[in-house]
Amino acid sequence: MQVENLKFASLIDVEDLVNFTKIRQNSDGGYSFLRSIYGVEFPSSISETCYALAILSMLQERAPRKEKTIEFIKNMQRDDGTFNSSEVAFYTIKSLQLIGEELPSKSFAEQLYDLLRKREMVYEEGCLGYFSSDYDVTGSPFRSTYCAARSLHLSKLPVDKGDVDWLTDHEENGGFGIDRPNITSTYYALAALFCAGYQKEEFPRTTRFVEKCALNEGGYAGTPHGGPAFVETTYFAIATLNLIGERSKEPRKHVRFICRLQNNNGGFRRASEMGISTLCNSYFAAKTLAILSGNSIRDALVRT
Repeated sequence: MQVENLKFASLIDVEDLVNFTKIRQNSDGGYSFLRSIYGVEFPSSISETCYALAILSMLQERAPRKEKTIEFIKNMQRDDGTFNSSEVAFYTIKSLQLIGEELPSKSFAEQLYDLLRKREMVYEEGCLGYFSSDYDVTGSPFRSTYCAARSLHLSKLPVDKGDVDWLTDHEENGGFGIDRPNITSTYYALAALFCAGYQKEEFPRTTRFVEKCALNEGGYAGTPHGGPAFVETTYFAIATLNLIGERSKEPRKHVRFICRLQNNNGGFRRASEMGISTLCNSYFAAKTLAILSGNSIRDALVRT
């Protein structure tokens, strides 16, 4: 079931979201967690830049100062072709794709293949601090593997099943995780496995796992029968269903939940009750609405 016929006009302000995104661009072409204050810029980061470009792309808005942004993005690649991490590689490659460019060399491939074949899990503390230029709320021990596999896939390079099959050892009742399955790790694991050619039919219990994370307020918790709902866990739930070719049973409830997260400055917060707007949160909100609407988010949401 899709929700393209639902009238979003009174629920979200697209122009404010565009402005919220654009004013976070710095003089170096990248985007930052905070807008400049009295001319002082918060450091640009490749993750915030990727989220900003994705938001503008979904809203069919042209990215400002494109050449400067391309220069900033390409500077993420070292002289020898490698990156600081698979996360930086993913955000760099995805950002360039969003802006219609690509890296001149794929010499990073061996670094990413090596990372996959080490089968290492990177444990994170969850979200990085609010005063980090790489604020993110998507911590998972499978994230590094996902970023490596997706980077190769986006670059049209093969990912072998043997490089990611260890992830299937961490599947339980349709979900993935260490000790206890969670929605974020489930998305990262499945997306990496699909890059290697795994098929949705091989994971018949995942739909039920996601459904168990749904809450009455319209969002999704990180674990079955858990809570509260956050914008990122709701995104990963909807994105997981989309990966396996399924649809939510109550899309309108999810749309209303997401729309309630928009702050007065146009950006989106993480949870219903309170929170600051970030590019990360705003991307998850916009992408969730785009998946649910099944068409142009601007056509669906822009005020008339």
